[in-house]
Amino acid sequence: MRPLRKIASELLGFDRRERRATYILAVILVFLLLIRIFIPGKRAEGDKIVVIPSGGLSKAVKNNREPAALFLFDPNTADEETLLQLGFSERQAATLMNYRKAGARFRKSSDIYRVYGIDSAFASVLIPWIDIPTEGVTASSGSKVHAAEIVLAEEETNRGEAGMEASVKPSAVMDLNKCVAEDLEQLPGIGKVLSARIIKYRELLGGYVSSSQLREVYGVDSATVVMISSRLKASGDDIRHIHLDTCSWAQMARHPYLGPETARAIMKYRSLMGLSFTVDDLVRQRVISDSQAERIAPYVSSSGMGSDD
Repeated sequence: MRPLRKIASELLGFDRRERRATYILAVILVFLLLIRIFIPGKRAEGDKIVVIPSGGLSKAVKNNREPAALFLFDPNTADEETLLQLGFSERQAATLMNYRKAGARFRKSSDIYRVYGIDSAFASVLIPWIDIPTEGVTASSGSKVHAAEIVLAEEETNRGEAGMEASVKPSAVMDLNKCVAEDLEQLPGIGKVLSARIIKYRELLGGYVSSSQLREVYGVDSATVVMISSRLKASGDDIRHIHLDTCSWAQMARHPYLGPETARAIMKYRSLMGLSFTVDDLVRQRVISDSQAERIAPYVSSSGMGSDD
């Protein structure tokens, strides 16, 4: 036995200290292996169990804005409590209420996309439940028959009201350049906010030359302009003119159809030419575009013409 041990020792080259260290290392490895086998740890699959705290599920549902129950509603009349029941957050409900207070009105279901803060996913969930009585065609997608009935009823009502008004007195035509905000509030679709904006924009323009310019007022849509255009006119007698070859940069810059950049270009052209000029001259020299010249023509004049207010 001893000769074999001697031969093994010579072949492996281990002395007594090295052999002892090898034995200790082997014992440690066996010990670690036993711990791995008998003490449970993370499985090979790596699955994890996530414990949701109390109230976590309801919070997630709230973040996704999924209401407990959907029902028909009119965004033009729904109060804040109704909007919250439909799944609106408090901030979204307040935004929609402010949107209505600004004079805006929902005329079709897809107008819900125009409200800031309501994402397209939430809006698409709400659209089938929007019911706007005065806009039966787009109110609710639940029943075409119901929509047709609303349209017929609305047309009958309009004919009746039109006949009644005709029998009493014709609607007065309002002059956009002479009316006040209180007069504009009597028009359908125009509230206090929009009437104030119309008056303010009139001051910036120097007067309206056409009722179609109301489309340029923020918050007044094309449908409203078409609806009230028959009751409006725009006399050009009181238009405030800008004298292009003598006015200041500030006078041109604050006009909606010119602005600071165009005013700067005209001032530069005026300093180089030193003579009176017309709008056509500005177009030929590419100071302004054709479309811009057409819009600004009623509001500007050259030397010897008009007045510089």
